[in-house]
Amino acid sequence: MLNGTTTSTGLTTTGSKIWRPGTQGIGGDCATSDNFGGALATGEFGDRDFLETNYADLAIGANGTNGDQGAVHVIYGTASGLDAAGNEFILPPALPGVITDAGRFGVVLRAGRLGYECDGLNCSGDSLAIGAPFAVVNGVDNAGAVWVIDSGSDSEGLLVSTAYPILPLAPLRIDGPHENDQFGNDLAIGDFNGDGRDDLAVGAYLYDDGVDTDSGAVQVLYQTDILFKDGFDD
Repeated sequence: MLNGTTTSTGLTTTGSKIWRPGTQGIGGDCATSDNFGGALATGEFGDRDFLETNYADLAIGANGTNGDQGAVHVIYGTASGLDAAGNEFILPPALPGVITDAGRFGVVLRAGRLGYECDGLNCSGDSLAIGAPFAVVNGVDNAGAVWVIDSGSDSEGLLVSTAYPILPLAPLRIDGPHENDQFGNDLAIGDFNGDGRDDLAVGAYLYDDGVDTDSGAVQVLYQTDILFKDGFDD
């Protein structure tokens, strides 16, 4: 047990840290941030160079921030472990027709290579998929939304300014938006068709299938040369 002692192998309490919003240089503040640590995801949110050392970074969901608006914190890895320098405090992006007040942005986090690109031996890093299942879409309450943020270079980390939404609207086959579907309530990333590129599955566990209430649905999006342009499935 790690109760203040050190194990002979594996995890150790030596050099352990605690991270909180608004302290040690981390963005946000404890007064307005709730559920910090409610979701976690690790990835390399910078480019991958074949000849360089690659550190894992940590994304932390705080879906109760600012009255359940939600937020995501990102702390970057270094040779000495996670470091507050350059950490990011990500609030829900503004988008016409989408209201994320009480949307619980960051209740689900998944990391994977959703922006696949390589230049020689230098390849893009991981993207971060963020669920906001209580977002209002086109006036429909709790319809839900997902944002994907791609990586830049190691010095840039996640490119928050280029965050793009995935909404329960055509051409997605899940259709909608529908009240209380909670699209984005869960997420999964994997190579579902064996083409070497990660794809994204989005859960909507309260989806109504005709007269069948809350039967649920999953929208699968396959990565192509133009990310998520074609190949929608459900």
